[in-house]
Amino acid sequence: MFAMRPRLLCVCLLGHACVSGTQTGAPPDVVELRALGRVDPAVPVDLDTLAPMPTGPQAAPDGVRERSGGGFELTLALADGAPLVLVLYDLRHRDGAGPCYAVQSVAGSGPALELGVIRVSLDGRFLAVPVGDGTSWRVAQAERRDGAFREIASTDTAWKYVDWPALAADGRRLAFWAVDGSPPGGSSATVVERRGTQLAVAARVAAGCYKLWPAFTADGRFVARVLADEACTTERILVDGIASRDYARTGTPVCSPAGLHVAAAVRRARREWLWVDGHELGPFDEVGTPRFVAEDRIGAVVRTGADVSWYVVRPRR
Repeated sequence: MFAMRPRLLCVCLLGHACVSGTQTGAPPDVVELRALGRVDPAVPVDLDTLAPMPTGPQAAPDGVRERSGGGFELTLALADGAPLVLVLYDLRHRDGAGPCYAVQSVAGSGPALELGVIRVSLDGRFLAVPVGDGTSWRVAQAERRDGAFREIASTDTAWKYVDWPALAADGRRLAFWAVDGSPPGGSSATVVERRGTQLAVAARVAAGCYKLWPAFTADGRFVARVLADEACTTERILVDGIASRDYARTGTPVCSPAGLHVAAAVRRARREWLWVDGHELGPFDEVGTPRFVAEDRIGAVVRTGADVSWYVVRPRR
Protein backbone atom coordinates (compact mmCIF):
# COMPACT_ATOMS: atom_id res chain seq x y z
CA MET A 1 0.00 0.00 0.00
CA PHE A 2 1.23 3.47 -0.87
CA ALA A 3 1.85 5.62 2.20
CA MET A 4 2.41 9.36 1.91
CA ARG A 5 5.52 10.02 3.99
CA PRO A 6 7.34 12.99 2.45
CA ARG A 7 11.05 13.04 3.13
CA LEU A 8 14.29 14.05 1.47
CA LEU A 9 16.00 11.51 -0.76
CA CYS A 10 19.71 10.90 -1.08
CA VAL A 11 21.29 13.69 -3.10
CA CYS A 12 23.59 11.24 -4.83
CA LEU A 13 20.81 10.82 -7.42
CA LEU A 14 21.19 14.39 -8.58
CA GLY A 15 24.27 14.12 -10.72
CA HIS A 16 24.75 10.51 -11.75
CA ALA A 17 24.61 10.38 -15.54
CA CYS A 18 26.05 7.96 -18.08
CA VAL A 19 26.00 7.96 -21.86
CA SER A 20 24.69 5.29 -24.21
CA GLY A 21 25.93 6.05 -27.71
CA THR A 22 23.23 8.43 -28.98
CA GLN A 23 23.88 11.30 -26.60
CA THR A 24 23.70 14.93 -27.72
CA GLY A 25 25.04 17.86 -25.70
CA ALA A 26 25.96 17.82 -22.03
CA PRO A 27 24.09 15.64 -19.49
CA PRO A 28 20.72 17.04 -18.37
CA ASP A 29 20.45 19.01 -15.15
CA VAL A 30 18.23 17.72 -12.37
CA VAL A 31 15.84 20.57 -11.52
CA GLU A 32 13.47 18.81 -9.11
CA LEU A 33 13.58 15.79 -6.84
CA ARG A 34 10.39 15.72 -4.82
CA ALA A 35 9.70 12.94 -2.32
CA LEU A 36 6.27 11.41 -2.88
CA GLY A 37 6.26 8.76 -0.18
CA ARG A 38 7.09 5.10 0.38
CA VAL A 39 5.84 1.82 -1.03
CA ASP A 40 6.33 -1.84 -0.30
CA PRO A 41 8.95 -2.91 -2.87
CA ALA A 42 7.49 -6.44 -2.85
CA VAL A 43 4.09 -5.20 -4.07
CA PRO A 44 3.84 -4.06 -7.73
CA VAL A 45 2.82 -0.41 -8.07
CA ASP A 46 2.00 1.53 -11.22
CA LEU A 47 4.37 4.44 -10.72
CA ASP A 48 2.65 6.52 -13.38
CA THR A 49 -0.48 6.79 -11.25
CA LEU A 50 1.58 8.46 -8.51
CA ALA A 51 2.88 11.29 -10.67
CA PRO A 52 1.93 14.86 -9.68
CA MET A 53 0.64 15.20 -13.25
CA PRO A 54 -1.03 11.85 -13.95
CA THR A 55 -1.74 11.01 -17.56
CA GLY A 56 -5.46 10.64 -18.13
CA PRO A 57 -7.19 9.51 -21.30
CA GLN A 58 -5.60 11.06 -24.36
CA ALA A 59 -7.94 13.53 -26.05
CA ALA A 60 -9.22 12.21 -29.35
CA PRO A 61 -7.98 14.13 -32.40
CA ASP A 62 -10.41 15.56 -34.92
CA GLY A 63 -12.12 12.82 -36.90
CA VAL A 64 -12.06 10.34 -34.00
CA ARG A 65 -15.36 10.27 -32.13
CA GLU A 66 -15.90 9.22 -28.53
CA ARG A 67 -18.62 6.62 -28.12
CA SER A 68 -21.31 7.05 -25.49
CA GLY A 69 -20.60 3.59 -24.09
CA GLY A 70 -16.85 4.14 -23.99
CA GLY A 71 -14.11 3.81 -26.57
CA PHE A 72 -13.80 5.58 -29.89
CA GLU A 73 -14.84 5.26 -33.50
CA LEU A 74 -14.00 6.74 -36.90
CA THR A 75 -15.16 6.38 -40.47
CA LEU A 76 -12.67 5.01 -43.00
CA ALA A 77 -13.20 4.81 -46.75
CA LEU A 78 -10.57 2.70 -48.49
CA ALA A 79 -10.07 3.16 -52.21
CA ASP A 80 -11.79 -0.09 -53.13
CA GLY A 81 -14.76 -0.07 -50.79
CA ALA A 82 -17.61 1.73 -49.11
CA PRO A 83 -17.10 3.71 -45.87
CA LEU A 84 -16.51 1.56 -42.80
CA VAL A 85 -17.26 2.58 -39.22
CA LEU A 86 -14.40 1.28 -37.07
CA VAL A 87 -14.88 0.81 -33.33
CA LEU A 88 -11.53 1.48 -31.69
CA TYR A 89 -9.62 0.79 -28.51
CA ASP A 90 -7.02 3.33 -27.39
CA LEU A 91 -3.70 1.49 -27.02
CA ARG A 92 -2.32 4.35 -24.87
CA HIS A 93 0.90 4.28 -26.89
CA ARG A 94 2.25 7.60 -25.64
CA ASP A 95 5.19 8.50 -27.89
CA GLY A 96 4.10 12.09 -28.58
CA ALA A 97 3.51 11.43 -32.29
CA GLY A 98 -0.24 10.83 -32.36
CA PRO A 99 -2.51 8.20 -30.80
CA CYS A 100 -2.62 4.54 -31.82
CA TYR A 101 -5.79 2.47 -31.87
CA ALA A 102 -6.66 -1.20 -32.24
CA VAL A 103 -9.76 -2.06 -34.25
CA GLN A 104 -12.36 -3.88 -32.13
CA SER A 105 -15.08 -4.22 -34.74
CA VAL A 106 -16.02 -3.03 -38.23
CA ALA A 107 -19.45 -1.98 -39.51
CA GLY A 108 -19.96 -1.52 -43.25
CA SER A 109 -20.00 -3.35 -46.55
CA GLY A 110 -17.15 -4.55 -48.72
CA PRO A 111 -14.62 -7.39 -48.76
CA ALA A 112 -13.39 -8.90 -45.51
CA LEU A 113 -10.21 -7.15 -44.44
CA GLU A 114 -7.66 -7.38 -41.67
CA LEU A 115 -6.69 -4.04 -40.18
CA GLY A 116 -3.61 -3.44 -38.06
CA VAL A 117 -2.84 -0.69 -35.57
CA ILE A 118 -4.25 2.66 -36.73
CA ARG A 119 -2.13 5.76 -36.20
CA VAL A 120 -3.88 9.15 -36.32
CA SER A 121 -1.88 12.37 -36.60
CA LEU A 122 -2.07 14.78 -33.67
CA ASP A 123 -4.05 17.30 -35.72
CA GLY A 124 -6.46 14.65 -36.97
CA ARG A 125 -5.72 15.33 -40.63
CA PHE A 126 -4.19 11.98 -41.59
CA LEU A 127 -4.21 8.37 -40.53
CA ALA A 128 -2.14 5.36 -41.51
CA VAL A 129 -3.45 1.80 -41.37
CA PRO A 130 -2.05 -1.63 -42.32
CA VAL A 131 -4.51 -3.55 -44.51
CA GLY A 132 -4.38 -7.32 -45.01
CA ASP A 133 -6.35 -9.45 -47.45
CA GLY A 134 -5.52 -12.86 -46.00
CA THR A 135 -2.45 -13.27 -48.19
CA SER A 136 -0.36 -10.13 -47.90
CA TRP A 137 -0.33 -6.68 -46.33
CA ARG A 138 -0.10 -3.09 -47.52
CA VAL A 139 -0.19 0.29 -45.75
CA ALA A 140 -2.80 2.89 -46.66
CA GLN A 141 -2.79 6.60 -45.86
CA ALA A 142 -6.08 8.44 -45.52
CA GLU A 143 -6.94 12.12 -45.19
CA ARG A 144 -9.92 13.49 -43.27
CA ARG A 145 -12.53 14.92 -45.61
CA ASP A 146 -16.24 15.52 -44.97
CA GLY A 147 -16.21 13.71 -41.64
CA ALA A 148 -14.44 10.57 -42.88
CA PHE A 149 -10.88 9.45 -43.47
CA ARG A 150 -10.56 8.71 -47.20
CA GLU A 151 -7.65 6.80 -48.72
CA ILE A 152 -5.29 9.01 -50.70
CA ALA A 153 -2.24 6.77 -51.12
CA SER A 154 -1.02 3.21 -50.62
CA THR A 155 2.08 1.09 -50.84
CA ASP A 156 2.25 -1.18 -53.86
CA THR A 157 4.66 -3.64 -52.24
CA ALA A 158 3.13 -6.70 -50.60
CA TRP A 159 4.60 -7.74 -47.24
CA LYS A 160 4.11 -10.85 -45.15
CA TYR A 161 2.98 -8.58 -42.33
CA VAL A 162 3.13 -4.90 -41.41
CA ASP A 163 2.02 -3.02 -38.29
CA TRP A 164 2.64 -0.04 -35.99
CA PRO A 165 2.66 2.76 -38.59
CA ALA A 166 3.96 6.25 -37.86
CA LEU A 167 3.26 9.56 -39.60
CA ALA A 168 5.61 12.50 -40.03
CA ALA A 169 4.04 15.81 -39.04
CA ASP A 170 3.76 17.00 -42.65
CA GLY A 171 1.98 13.82 -43.71
CA ARG A 172 4.48 13.18 -46.52
CA ARG A 173 6.46 10.38 -44.87
CA LEU A 174 5.33 7.23 -43.08
CA ALA A 175 7.19 4.41 -41.37
CA PHE A 176 6.09 1.00 -40.16
CA TRP A 177 7.29 -2.36 -38.92
CA ALA A 178 7.56 -4.69 -41.92
CA VAL A 179 8.19 -8.43 -41.90
CA ASP A 180 10.30 -8.57 -45.04
CA GLY A 181 12.69 -11.47 -44.45
CA SER A 182 15.73 -9.31 -43.57
CA PRO A 183 18.20 -11.62 -41.77
CA PRO A 184 18.66 -12.52 -39.01
CA GLY A 185 15.37 -11.44 -37.40
CA GLY A 186 13.27 -11.04 -40.53
CA SER A 187 12.02 -7.47 -40.03
CA SER A 188 12.89 -3.83 -40.62
CA ALA A 189 11.38 -0.38 -40.37
CA THR A 190 10.25 0.65 -43.82
CA VAL A 191 10.10 4.39 -44.52
CA VAL A 192 7.89 5.51 -47.41
CA GLU A 193 7.23 8.86 -49.10
CA ARG A 194 3.92 9.93 -50.62
CA ARG A 195 4.23 10.52 -54.35
CA GLY A 196 0.82 11.11 -55.82
CA THR A 197 -1.29 8.10 -54.84
CA GLN A 198 1.73 5.90 -54.18
CA LEU A 199 3.65 5.41 -50.94
CA ALA A 200 7.08 4.74 -52.41
CA VAL A 201 9.75 2.97 -50.36
CA ALA A 202 12.49 5.46 -49.45
CA ALA A 203 14.54 3.52 -46.91
CA ARG A 204 14.79 0.47 -44.70
CA VAL A 205 16.01 1.05 -41.16
CA ALA A 206 17.22 -1.46 -38.54
CA ALA A 207 17.12 -4.27 -41.10
CA GLY A 208 17.36 -7.70 -39.47
CA CYS A 209 15.59 -6.82 -36.22
CA TYR A 210 12.79 -8.89 -34.76
CA LYS A 211 10.21 -6.15 -34.15
CA LEU A 212 10.08 -2.37 -33.76
CA TRP A 213 7.81 0.52 -32.90
CA PRO A 214 8.57 3.62 -35.04
CA ALA A 215 7.71 7.30 -34.63
CA PHE A 216 8.67 10.68 -36.05
CA THR A 217 9.54 13.66 -33.90
CA ALA A 218 7.79 16.96 -34.63
CA ASP A 219 10.94 18.17 -36.42
CA GLY A 220 11.03 15.08 -38.65
CA ARG A 221 13.60 12.80 -37.02
CA PHE A 222 12.96 9.05 -37.12
CA VAL A 223 12.76 7.36 -33.71
CA ALA A 224 12.15 3.71 -32.88
CA ARG A 225 12.15 1.19 -30.09
CA VAL A 226 13.86 -1.87 -31.56
CA LEU A 227 13.54 -5.46 -30.36
CA ALA A 228 16.76 -7.01 -31.62
CA ASP A 229 16.22 -10.72 -30.94
CA GLU A 230 13.45 -13.30 -30.78
CA ALA A 231 14.35 -14.17 -27.19
CA CYS A 232 13.33 -10.62 -26.20
CA THR A 233 16.56 -10.06 -24.29
CA THR A 234 17.98 -7.15 -26.28
CA GLU A 235 16.33 -3.83 -27.07
CA ARG A 236 17.67 -0.54 -28.44
CA ILE A 237 16.53 3.01 -29.04
CA LEU A 238 17.15 4.38 -32.50
CA VAL A 239 17.20 8.16 -33.08
CA ASP A 240 17.88 9.60 -36.50
CA GLY A 241 19.82 6.53 -37.60
CA ILE A 242 21.98 6.24 -34.47
CA ALA A 243 21.42 3.30 -32.13
CA SER A 244 21.79 3.31 -28.37
CA ARG A 245 23.67 0.64 -26.46
CA ASP A 246 21.83 -2.66 -25.90
CA TYR A 247 19.32 -2.85 -23.04
CA ALA A 248 17.42 -5.66 -21.42
CA ARG A 249 14.29 -3.56 -21.85
CA THR A 250 13.30 -0.12 -23.06
CA GLY A 251 10.03 1.66 -22.68
CA THR A 252 8.36 3.53 -25.50
CA PRO A 253 10.53 6.49 -26.52
CA VAL A 254 8.61 9.72 -25.93
CA CYS A 255 9.16 12.73 -28.18
CA SER A 256 8.95 16.31 -26.93
CA PRO A 257 6.25 18.60 -28.38
CA ALA A 258 8.64 20.47 -30.69
CA GLY A 259 10.75 17.38 -31.39
CA LEU A 260 13.99 18.56 -29.85
CA HIS A 261 14.26 15.78 -27.24
CA VAL A 262 13.55 12.07 -26.81
CA ALA A 263 13.18 10.31 -23.46
CA ALA A 264 12.54 6.73 -22.32
CA ALA A 265 12.82 4.41 -19.35
CA VAL A 266 15.52 1.75 -19.90
CA ARG A 267 16.77 -1.27 -17.98
CA ARG A 268 20.21 -2.89 -17.85
CA ALA A 269 22.22 -4.73 -15.22
CA ARG A 270 19.02 -5.17 -13.19
CA ARG A 271 18.68 -1.42 -12.68
CA GLU A 272 16.60 1.21 -14.44
CA TRP A 273 17.57 4.59 -15.83
CA LEU A 274 15.87 7.67 -17.25
CA TRP A 275 17.25 7.96 -20.79
CA VAL A 276 17.25 11.49 -22.27
CA ASP A 277 18.86 12.20 -25.66
CA GLY A 278 21.27 9.32 -25.10
CA HIS A 279 22.19 10.27 -21.53
CA GLU A 280 21.30 7.84 -18.72
CA LEU A 281 20.28 9.29 -15.36
CA GLY A 282 20.14 6.98 -12.38
CA PRO A 283 20.33 4.20 -11.50
CA PHE A 284 16.99 3.49 -9.84
CA ASP A 285 15.14 0.32 -9.00
CA GLU A 286 12.25 1.42 -11.19
CA VAL A 287 11.45 4.30 -13.56
CA GLY A 288 7.96 5.23 -14.68
CA THR A 289 6.98 6.56 -18.10
CA PRO A 290 8.70 9.88 -18.78
CA ARG A 291 6.52 12.84 -19.74
CA PHE A 292 7.35 16.24 -21.07
CA VAL A 293 5.96 18.85 -18.71
CA ALA A 294 7.51 21.41 -21.09
CA GLU A 295 9.69 21.22 -24.19
CA ASP A 296 12.79 21.32 -21.98
CA ARG A 297 11.48 19.58 -18.86
CA ILE A 298 11.11 15.80 -18.52
CA GLY A 299 9.53 14.28 -15.44
CA ALA A 300 9.20 10.68 -14.28
CA VAL A 301 8.27 8.89 -11.06
CA VAL A 302 11.24 6.86 -9.84
CA ARG A 303 11.66 4.32 -7.06
CA THR A 304 14.77 3.47 -5.03
CA GLY A 305 14.02 0.81 -2.44
CA ALA A 306 10.81 1.92 -0.76
CA ASP A 307 11.30 5.60 -1.59
CA VAL A 308 9.29 7.08 -4.45
CA SER A 309 10.01 10.52 -5.90
CA TRP A 310 9.11 12.85 -8.74
CA TYR A 311 12.28 13.39 -10.78
CA VAL A 312 12.48 16.27 -13.28
CA VAL A 313 15.44 17.03 -15.55
CA ARG A 314 16.28 19.75 -18.06
CA PRO A 315 18.32 18.88 -21.15
CA ARG A 316 21.31 21.11 -21.87
CA ARG A 317 21.34 21.52 -25.61
